[in-house]
Amino acid sequence: MEEVSATRDIDIAWAAGLFEGEGCLNISGKYGVRFTLKMSDKDIVERWTRIMGAHLYGPYQPAGKSTYLPMWESRIADWKGVLEAISLLYPLAGIRRREKMDFVLSKAPEHPKGTVTLTLACPPEPVDSYLGYSRHRYLGIPPCDICKASANLYVNNRKRARREANKTDAERRIDEALAAAGIHPDEVSVRVKRSAPS
Repeated sequence: MEEVSATRDIDIAWAAGLFEGEGCLNISGKYGVRFTLKMSDKDIVERWTRIMGAHLYGPYQPAGKSTYLPMWESRIADWKGVLEAISLLYPLAGIRRREKMDFVLSKAPEHPKGTVTLTLACPPEPVDSYLGYSRHRYLGIPPCDICKASANLYVNNRKRARREANKTDAERRIDEALAAAGIHPDEVSVRVKRSAPS
């Protein structure tokens, strides 16, 4: 039994890594929600399809690209399957993929068709993620303090990243000087006069 569990863990980690580089998670008014993987290597797509419980399509020739190899596509196109796939791969996903998964979770219908196996699985301490809060919302359970704190951490970290990206060179030099003095930039309020555009 332990050997089967270990093999399954390896399969999920392999599927998560492949999705990180080659997969796509989309939601649109025309096609609905889609969790897909497209490649020319049939054996790889077949294995991913088997692990994720998806459907295999192909081969097909990319439009206007006759010299390209035929493509195979693995697709999950129903909310039940997509939510289960997100639940499976989220712990191993990178930041960009997690942000997209969080966005899709925020758009999930209240009662998708089929029985969804999502569980709360709240973390023992706050983490940089909106997933726990979204799961509470989806399951109709008031969010716990840990998931609230995790959601706040997620939002605040992205706000901080945007502020950092928009800082001027002068503001960055001030931050460096404060850090050299052992002072955290958040502990002081320094306003730098920005020059008017010429």
